[in-house]
Amino acid sequence: MKYILLHLLLFVCVLSYSQNDFKQGNTTGAEIYADAPYHIQKTNDLDELNPIPIHVFAHGSAAIGSNYELMNIRIKVKNSSSNSFGEMITFDEYTDEEFQALIINRSPEDTELDIQPFNESGAIKSNSYTIDFTSDNHTFPATTYVDITHDYWWFTILIPGEKLAGLEDVIDFEVYFELDWETDYKTYCRVFRQTSNYPTLEDWFRGDVHYHGMYTQNDSEVGFPLDATKYMAKVCGLDWITLTDHSCDYDNYGQGMYENWQKLGNEVSYLNAEDDSFIFIRGIEMTVKNSESDQVHALTYPSPSNPLSMPYFGDGDGDLYGTDVNIDMLSDSLVLYDAFSYAAHPFSEGDELSFIVDGSVWNLSHPDFPENGVAYPSGGTVNCNDLGQTSDILSTEPNKLLKNNIVGGEGWNMFNNLTVASNEDDAWNVFNDDTDEFTLLPVESVEHHLTRFAQNRDVTKFIWQKGLEAINSNPDSQNWKFFMSAGSDAHGSYNYSTTDYFMNVTGTVNDNAIGKISTLAYCPNGMGENGENILFAMKNGHTILSSGPIVSFQIDTDLLNSNPEIIIGDNQDIDFNQIETSLLNSYSSNSSEYGVVVSKSIVVQTEAENYEYFLPNNTDALEISLSDLFDEIFGVGNVPLDQYFLLRMHLKTFKEFSNVNIYKISSTTYESYTNPIWLKINSPNNSTVYNQNLDFKLFPNPATGSVEIELPSGIVNGNISILNSVGQVVFCESICSNAKVKIDNLKPGIYFVKIESKHGVSSKKLVIY
Repeated sequence: MKYILLHLLLFVCVLSYSQNDFKQGNTTGAEIYADAPYHIQKTNDLDELNPIPIHVFAHGSAAIGSNYELMNIRIKVKNSSSNSFGEMITFDEYTDEEFQALIINRSPEDTELDIQPFNESGAIKSNSYTIDFTSDNHTFPATTYVDITHDYWWFTILIPGEKLAGLEDVIDFEVYFELDWETDYKTYCRVFRQTSNYPTLEDWFRGDVHYHGMYTQNDSEVGFPLDATKYMAKVCGLDWITLTDHSCDYDNYGQGMYENWQKLGNEVSYLNAEDDSFIFIRGIEMTVKNSESDQVHALTYPSPSNPLSMPYFGDGDGDLYGTDVNIDMLSDSLVLYDAFSYAAHPFSEGDELSFIVDGSVWNLSHPDFPENGVAYPSGGTVNCNDLGQTSDILSTEPNKLLKNNIVGGEGWNMFNNLTVASNEDDAWNVFNDDTDEFTLLPVESVEHHLTRFAQNRDVTKFIWQKGLEAINSNPDSQNWKFFMSAGSDAHGSYNYSTTDYFMNVTGTVNDNAIGKISTLAYCPNGMGENGENILFAMKNGHTILSSGPIVSFQIDTDLLNSNPEIIIGDNQDIDFNQIETSLLNSYSSNSSEYGVVVSKSIVVQTEAENYEYFLPNNTDALEISLSDLFDEIFGVGNVPLDQYFLLRMHLKTFKEFSNVNIYKISSTTYESYTNPIWLKINSPNNSTVYNQNLDFKLFPNPATGSVEIELPSGIVNGNISILNSVGQVVFCESICSNAKVKIDNLKPGIYFVKIESKHGVSSKKLVIY
């Protein structure tokens, strides 16, 4: 979630505005920063210790009086349980070639974006420093340095496994920047090395749908370069990222909005072609006006058939000045370019953008949902249902539930579990002195990621209900399915996030980082060129949400299990007799990093009811008869017929930590949610619209040969028929008056009892033992 900073305060703090004067690192002028992955696999396939990358990033040095004269960098490492660092890491025993090979992701020369080339920095090994810089020098006092005068300068250094031998699984890094003629700077990172593999499932690719790279650049925020991000994302277990830089930032740098958009596309195309084991997708976080003319955000993605075809169609406004693009204009553009959007951090109390920039949330505006000021079903206060304004989500067009090409909402946004109000350079408190360290954010806080997600799910479940009502009352309904997604909203942030921190005055640091909340896309044919298959999965809801573990399911109607006939995101009609021969296959994946599975369930939602069926926690793969499942959920013979209902899955794990001092938390939960499958079970030989009001009773059910049918009142001039599981009629009788009908001598099996009259048709399943 983008926390818009107090722009008015900028004008109070400085007499004249200069872009880049205030940065994510919360310093006046330039910033220099070091970052490392929050977790990494400890060893590779050969059981060798993996190197740990440390990314160094300098930004904003082009501002007046803001250049950095960086003399050297000293890196130290220690066990997280220790209170002090040991000797500095040096590479004096390496050859020059071996040392230079450790430095990757070097900033190139780029005059348009004002990138200073790293290769001109004179970086050398030394027995006194981890890296010494020698491109510039003073004669008095005698020293060498690199003079960083451009807007961007960066590199990544790999700390080899041999330098980490003997250390525990959780280690801390100190990165010390010695600066000439100014105060030196230190930053600290804690890295959790994992001894088990990250959770994965075949054909599912883990990604981050909401991530900010260096093309996000405003008065407070900046992301990291794409080459370093690609390396770090792969280390952290991601397969893809959708780059969603702010539309309002594209006029803050470079040659212009359209030139910057094209430049990003060129870089994405190059990096994808260079190594397609990880894919970038060029999207954008659009700033748009909602129905109240307040600003909200939309994660906007290109056509799956041509991921690089979407043009930049923002107006560059939205940070210092309000945008002129509203949600309806966005929807029109999405249709024009075959693009699609998810509402970003859409509905919850903690999702609201700052009032300073007239920020708000997406407005639902439906009288059947609690209105503003009333309690959310999950807790807190509704803030997204102003009935005096039109809806930002729901369409006013006939036979359409949702606005065109707005297919869902990023309801799970920004992993905010731990927080600290100061000491953004050492939020982990690596010296273990109990001052200025991460503390637990209360789950009841409106900023907690699970609280925000719960409120967003309240709205999502309501939209699902309205979608079921729409398609069940009108088969020609369009845009009636709504999907969820999950993204970190990280701005760079490989270890933790300082996006919400401003000049030691307001805001917090949190434990969010790249991919900590992720979306998995179903791509049985791979991710596709520039992410074509990922985009197809996102547009059609073939996706899973996860903060680590994974749960998935599919429905197999031919019992071959090779290619599932019904997958997450699908809506499908199946015949009644098929449920006897269909299987629901569930799969899950977890690792020790995320603790143990404590619940795994199938959640079912009809127009009027919600059900939850729990599965065994200790089985990763499970086959369930669809017929047995529906009997368990709805009761024998009571599965809804000729109307859609939805199924989805939810998994929760519990992790208990042995050392609160290291983890800053005693225990926590991780979760995974699927998007739904929408099913409709067709009655045998059904040609009449199902009418729920024609209710009737079967007793007993199951029965042992004889059954009584109690007809509803007012039903005359109709028929009772009983069909077997393959649709053959075994009994038929006219209804002459209100009565009970007794039927004897039915053979054991599955039957289908159907009542037809001028009012419609009603059907129930009957089991004879």
